[in-house]
Amino acid sequence: MSIKKILEAPNKILTEKSQKISQIDLEAKEIIKDLIETAVSQKEPEAAGLAAPQIGFNKRIILVRDFKVLPDSDKLLIENIIMINPKIVSKSKHRYRDWETDRKSTRLNSSHSRASR
Repeated sequence: MSIKKILEAPNKILTEKSQKISQIDLEAKEIIKDLIETAVSQKEPEAAGLAAPQIGFNKRIILVRDFKVLPDSDKLLIENIIMINPKIVSKSKHRYRDWETDRKSTRLNSSHSRASR
């Protein structure tokens, strides 16, 4: 388990099709641990999600972090959700444009077309 360097474009692994996970073996478990540890280590801004290719593994594993403020409290609850071989099962034909920041900057620096649902 270790904090990995987050790869950025134009790194080739980010454009390749990732390999399907056929079983949750020791390698898959280590990738999951590395995803969580790497995401948790990211501050300002905190990582909202991370995919295995972003840390150098060409596998279909992603981490989504759900941030919630507990009711009647200032405490933040962060749930780490792991998805293995995720699939997009539907998407809206309705699109909208949204701005996004990269992890190194707090300024809006790219516009993306997204499904509205």
